[in-house]
Parts: sequence; structure tokens; C-alpha cells
Amino acid sequence: MRRSIKTVRFDLAQTMECGQFFNWLRLERGYRIRAHGRVFDVRQEGDRLLFSGADHAFIRRFFALGHDPEAIRASMPRDSWLDQAFAACGRLRLLRQDPWECLVAFLLSPVSNIPRIQRNLISVYEATGFDPGRMNDEALLRSLGLGFRWRFLASAARQAGARGRTAAARRAPGAPRGAGGPFGTTESVEGLDGILGFGPKVRDCVRLFGYGDMAAFPVDTWIRRVLRELYGVKLKDDGLRLWARRRFGPWSGYAQQWLFAWSREYPGLKAPKGSG
Repeated sequence: MRRSIKTVRFDLAQTMECGQFFNWLRLERGYRIRAHGRVFDVRQEGDRLLFSGADHAFIRRFFALGHDPEAIRASMPRDSWLDQAFAACGRLRLLRQDPWECLVAFLLSPVSNIPRIQRNLISVYEATGFDPGRMNDEALLRSLGLGFRWRFLASAARQAGARGRTAAARRAPGAPRGAGGPFGTTESVEGLDGILGFGPKVRDCVRLFGYGDMAAFPVDTWIRRVLRELYGVKLKDDGLRLWARRRFGPWSGYAQQWLFAWSREYPGLKAPKGSG
């Protein structure tokens, strides 16, 4: 049975393809999404989302349909660059991802680009289902063509083992396998520093996309270029993050994603080396 839900100022394609989430397949009409231990299909017709494989509450939360982009933009200062980014990309939403699945995705992101991250993530998903026990098979990970990144996933899987046992003990009866993931849905990124590859960018991506910390502002090659070349902020990454949070406020994560998605199409910015 296909269900539907009304949306306001929402663009499904922008949301799915802006580089925040990678475990999806494009269908003839819409997308097949694998998230939170579920597989569900969704497409957009006008201001309505048509979906199957999930309920209304899940779709509303996953797609952050309760967020008001106009109000979020109005909470930030006047800014001609952000105005352009919002006009082009302001219909996207920041998805509420499973923290473990989000961590796996962004551990695959160093020295990569969106199409490669997506290919690698889907390979890992199809081989392991994101199960930490299966992801601890180093021979399997090496066979997936992940390059040096397989070590990051193996490191994360080892740490997830103990957390996964704790999560299984507290999981509500009837919850889908993987609900909450080995890092839960309410914990923070504290304590994850021992994972190989868990640097500042991955940390902020997990904070923003996995735990819903809307003040997080990940800095990657595109955002670094936007802030330095368009805003003239000549700081190192820690300084850029602090500057952005002070400028954009508690919804800085939306400013980051609008600028990131828009900058990839802005003709005045040359693509950073190794990006895609």
C-alpha cells in the first residue's frame, strides 16, 4: 500500500542528492532508501511524498518535515552569498540518520567524492548489512575496493561491538534490527576518538546528520573554499567552524548544507582537487 504525506517547501531530489546521505538507489520514479534498518520507496508528486515500506511518523521524522526552512533562514543574518544558496537549495532538509550508518558513510569520505562514497557505501551495505560483526572481517572489507578506508571501518566495527551488545540489551521489543544502531540515538560523539579516521569533519558530520545537532558545521574542501574565497575568512578549519557557528547560529548545519550544495554549481568556484 502506498501512502502519502503533504510537504511545504520540500524537494526530494535536492534532499537525497546533496551529499548528506548515500544509501539510496534511483528508481524510475523516486528513490529506494535503506536507512534505520528499513528499506522503503519514496517519490514526490507536487507537494506530496508518496511512500511505501514505512509509516507517516517515520517519514516525517526522517525527512525532518517539521523543520521550517523559511524560519531557519530568517534566524540568520542578512548575507548575499547565503541568500543565493538558499534560493537555489533551500528546499532540502537535513535527514535524521542512524548514527552508526552515518558514521560508516563518512568514514568512507576522506579523499573521495560523492559518487565514489555512494558506490563504496552500497558495497559495504550489500556485503555486511552494516552489521559490526561482519564489518570486523578485514578480508571481506579489503575485497570491497575501499582503499585505505577499510581500516577505518574495521576500527569502527571493533568499537561498535561492545556498544552493540549494550544497544541490543536496551532495544525495545519489536524494534527493527539495527534500530538505534550500536551508537544509539541519544548519545553524543564523545568517546569515538579512538576510531581510525574519526577526524573533525567526520565528527561534525555525525553530530549533524546522525545526532541532529543543528549547530554543527562540517568543514570539507568545498566549504573551506566557500568561506575563504567568497567570505574572505582566512582561518584554519577550527577557526572556520567557530566563525560559522557564530555567524549562522543554532541552525548553522542548514547554512553549511545550503552553501555546500550550491557551491558545487556556482561558476565562480573551481572544484577542489579530488572532489566530485
